[in-house]
Amino acid sequence: MQLLSRFLRLKWTKKRIIATVVALSLMFVFLYLVYQRLVPEAAPAALPTAVEVTPAQYQNIPVTVNAIGSLTAPQSTMLKAQVGGVVTKVAFQNGQNVREGQLLIQLDNAENEALYQKAWATMNVAKVTYDRYQALEKQAPDALSKLQVDQVYSTYKESQAALAAAAKALSNMQIRAPFEGVVGSTTLAVGSYVNQGDQLIAVVNRNVLELTYNLPESYYGQVKLGQKVSFTSDAYPDKTFEATVDYVAPLISQQNRAFSVRALVGQHSEQLSPGMLVNLTQVLNADHRVLAVPALSLVADMSGYAVYTVESGKVLSLPVQIGMRFGDWVAVISGVKPGTPIISAGQEKVQPGSNVTVIDSGT
Repeated sequence: MQLLSRFLRLKWTKKRIIATVVALSLMFVFLYLVYQRLVPEAAPAALPTAVEVTPAQYQNIPVTVNAIGSLTAPQSTMLKAQVGGVVTKVAFQNGQNVREGQLLIQLDNAENEALYQKAWATMNVAKVTYDRYQALEKQAPDALSKLQVDQVYSTYKESQAALAAAAKALSNMQIRAPFEGVVGSTTLAVGSYVNQGDQLIAVVNRNVLELTYNLPESYYGQVKLGQKVSFTSDAYPDKTFEATVDYVAPLISQQNRAFSVRALVGQHSEQLSPGMLVNLTQVLNADHRVLAVPALSLVADMSGYAVYTVESGKVLSLPVQIGMRFGDWVAVISGVKPGTPIISAGQEKVQPGSNVTVIDSGT
């Protein structure tokens, strides 16, 4: 009986030990699972980001200035009637190309033609008389007095002046093109009467155009005759035109502290028209070498611009002050030194402190 009692107690003790071990095991498993949930698994170390670099280097970036200008025609005029009269002929069509000296409008010139013929006849008589007096004076020097010869010569010169005046009055009855160009439109017709000073027809030479614009006085010392100007027009958005500076105003405007510049338009001016508004760029200094970095390297931040460089395999941000842009490059006034490796591709994938590896080096 005692032996059975001992056996039963021993068996119960073993069960308690096993139960305790199982309970502790389950508790450790539970605690491990809780730990795994509360403490995130450490992320694997990130691989370095591949980037390309280009060294900061000296580039020729021309000094330029941008402005808005308008096209004008130096040879452009509105023809007016010099005298009053009735229109007898309109010798052009609206918008027609005309040559220099071409007759455009004829006024009734019957009276002026008669006066011219009379003046011409009077001049011929005076000339014949003067020629005879000259011949007689040579043959018989004492036959005529100097006063007689002078009077005949004076009459001859007066007749010449009268003929010139008659010719001028006759020519005033004709309106001719002062230069090659294109005429505007008119409502004049045969039989119309015009008064002296009336505006008759506009003539514009579109083959010779000038670009006029204003620049701030700070550029005055940099603008020179012969400098090149490129410009575009909304009428031809895909085309660039060229011009050459041929005039710089000698005075600065007191109203807007600016000065006027004119540039002669080169070829293809026939595609353009006076009055067009254009956007222009003028090269002030074509040979201007400055330290520059690729324009794509710039990173905008709250304080301005920065570029990324690589130091010991890590990204370092360098604040920079930039100047003019030209093509794929931008001038750097301060912030980098010549030869500084600048990240030129892949900078959008990194930030200061990122691990990087350089896969290429631009030049």
